[in-house]
Amino acid sequence: MNEQITIFRDLKLKNIFLLHVLWITAIALPLFAQVDQQKRFPFRELDVDMIHVKLELEFDFAAHTIRSRMTSPMVALRNDLRAFALDAEDMTFTSVKIDGVPVRIDTSRPAALTVFLPRPCQAGDTLVMVAEYQAVPKKGMFFIDPDSTNSPSPHQVWTQGESENNHHWFPCNDTPNEKVTSEIIARVRQDFVTVSNGRLVAKREDPDGTITWHWLQDKPHSIYLVAFIAGNYVKISDTYHGKPVAFYAYPWNIEDAANSFSHTIDALKYFSNVTGVEYPWDKYDQIILRNFMYGGMENTSVTTLTEHTIHSKRSEIDGRSSVGVMAHELAHQWFGDLVTTRSWSHIWLNESFATYFEALFQGHLRGQDQYDLEMMQNGRTSKASARSVRMPIVFEIERGEPDRWPIANVYQKGSVVLHMLRNLLGDRLWWKGINLYLRRFAFSNAETYDFRRCMEEVSSRDLRWFFDEWVYGLGYPEYVVRWSWDDESSRVNLRVRQSQEVDSVTGFFVMPVPVVLHFADSVVARTILVDEGNETFAFALKERPLLVEFDPGNVVLKDLAFSKSIESFAYQLEHGTGFESRLTAIDSLAVRTGNKTAYLALKACALSDNSRILRRRAASALRRFDSELIEPDVVRALASDPNPRVRVEGIRLMTAIDSGDFLDLAESIISGDSSIACVTAALKWMSVKDTARFYKAGLHMLGRDNEDPGILSAAIDGFRIKKDPRVRELVVSLAERHPNTNVQYHALKYLADLFPSATETNTLLLKKIQAGDGFLSISAARIIGKTGTPDLIPALEAILNGNHGRFLERTIEHAIRKIKERKNKPRE
Repeated sequence: MNEQITIFRDLKLKNIFLLHVLWITAIALPLFAQVDQQKRFPFRELDVDMIHVKLELEFDFAAHTIRSRMTSPMVALRNDLRAFALDAEDMTFTSVKIDGVPVRIDTSRPAALTVFLPRPCQAGDTLVMVAEYQAVPKKGMFFIDPDSTNSPSPHQVWTQGESENNHHWFPCNDTPNEKVTSEIIARVRQDFVTVSNGRLVAKREDPDGTITWHWLQDKPHSIYLVAFIAGNYVKISDTYHGKPVAFYAYPWNIEDAANSFSHTIDALKYFSNVTGVEYPWDKYDQIILRNFMYGGMENTSVTTLTEHTIHSKRSEIDGRSSVGVMAHELAHQWFGDLVTTRSWSHIWLNESFATYFEALFQGHLRGQDQYDLEMMQNGRTSKASARSVRMPIVFEIERGEPDRWPIANVYQKGSVVLHMLRNLLGDRLWWKGINLYLRRFAFSNAETYDFRRCMEEVSSRDLRWFFDEWVYGLGYPEYVVRWSWDDESSRVNLRVRQSQEVDSVTGFFVMPVPVVLHFADSVVARTILVDEGNETFAFALKERPLLVEFDPGNVVLKDLAFSKSIESFAYQLEHGTGFESRLTAIDSLAVRTGNKTAYLALKACALSDNSRILRRRAASALRRFDSELIEPDVVRALASDPNPRVRVEGIRLMTAIDSGDFLDLAESIISGDSSIACVTAALKWMSVKDTARFYKAGLHMLGRDNEDPGILSAAIDGFRIKKDPRVRELVVSLAERHPNTNVQYHALKYLADLFPSATETNTLLLKKIQAGDGFLSISAARIIGKTGTPDLIPALEAILNGNHGRFLERTIEHAIRKIKERKNKPRE
């Protein structure tokens, strides 16, 4: 059936064909206060432009200091320039020269080096600064000492420049709109490997047994992207179009590292192909760091990563993967490194793009459903944040607070905005605009306005309305949708109301929205323009549709309240157009826990749907249902599904049936399933159902040297839940010495729950906090905040006086407050 559908708004006829023109032009009408797009949030104004930075480095690992000589050709940007200031902190200068002449300096201003010129300079004049100094970096550069509580443990030095932290180890204009070429010549221990930006120019053995490495990045990149790493590493090498591609890991996890980042070459090809811009740098390295505070950091041509990105081949069976972080940081090599935000106010140009291209690659690798899931999750994260953080994607940021970003906005919401813009323009124009943006601003800086103009140029459309709504404005539409059938006129009446709170920065959104109508033998798709607070659209039809879907493909970031019967949702689950539409049906049916129609629809999806993601979600939903509805054969079938994540839900479903009939099944899973998640789920179930069998299986796992960390963690957790003290000595040993921090974390939880006042427990917790390992230290601080006693406060305050990063410091402060609250709480 290919009917022509006519749309009415408030009973006034509108031709559907004109809608595609209307949302190009008419929607620019001001429905709420428009943002002046010409207003630019300020970026850093500079006195000199650093052209090149050459750093000659020597390290004192015992003292955690560096000696350095920096050489930097510069161009004056002001007339009659007599002095200029660079960002510099934690440094003592022994000599500063301009064009070979020693000059006077001033370091009295906080975090600044003021250099007085030997003669006035005019704009465009060149000068060369040479500075010799010693630095004791509190940020920006980190020395990692071997930790006696971890075995094995590496010795490292590494840098982290974003947002403005590189000025702690070399003087610079520490701002994203300063782009330089860079060069690092570093002398390190003979057993160390070094990695930095660009290509390795030379490597020589020195008479004293050290090695000097010479790295050169000869294409401009922002100051915060300058990076250096040294430590005990093994290198995995590959190539992409003749360029070196490498991953650096430790000798003991090199095999898993090769597996964890096996899709890097595919991602390089994919991003180069879709953008039309080949990978722009000389090489691409990825390297793991001990105690790294983030998931990853996109330093130009050398991404640094947390150790938690390393996964075994067995763990990847369950979907534990580094593909997401790998793709995100690699996408930054185009969006953030090749083209960089001019100021942190426009950081979404880095982070939202990397988040969106991460989702694109996930879809490329794992299918459309995976892309749809990524975008749906990003949308939900951004909406949850919007309820507490009232900030737009582009925002004004105070000087000196470059890290205060609205995280969910500049990562997740921005990615959804790009998804909407791509749907608005269509693939051909979207990719043409992306290519223009990357080429026009290559090796330079851009603002949101620059990106918008590129998209307007390729599409010949005024997109100010879109950016005003989604980038400079706040919120998102909250649609309340109802439909009814009018027998007399043979029409569907679709009422759409926007229920969000309207103010000066959030209005009634103007968006084209897809609508899909289902019939027994056909599906009809149309687009309506929703631009008012309360509208009615009428569809003239030959028959009543079986189902009406509103934005089934999740094109628009929104909340949607669309009431339907159980039968309609069951039909939508089977026949729905888009991934989110079918997922919404699962969620809607899942709350009807006593309804057999809902149960049967979910069961059919869980057992036979083509989408592994929907099968898993449907299987998970079955756990909510009354136990008398759930057949044991269904549980066994799901626990034997080819997909391990569906199998996990089948194992968890065993808890919904009060029966011991699954003990043999659980034992076979524990002893033979390839999936770690399935084994851990079966262990958890057995810990509740049969204490003796669990103790035997769990004790066997705790004693195995090569047991998978995920299974070890599950066994420890089972003993913790059972409050079983018999494995205390084994758990203490794991907490002290196991190389996997997740195992240590679960061991610490066991000890804190069962032996909270033991000196052994609190000594271990304090050691882990002091070690500064991001995940483990923060987790230990949270545990001690829940179980610690007031006598631990002095030790926690002493740790606060060190340099452990803002996240850990905040967690320790919170732990101290919690301990004090418990101390002061009156006894009941």
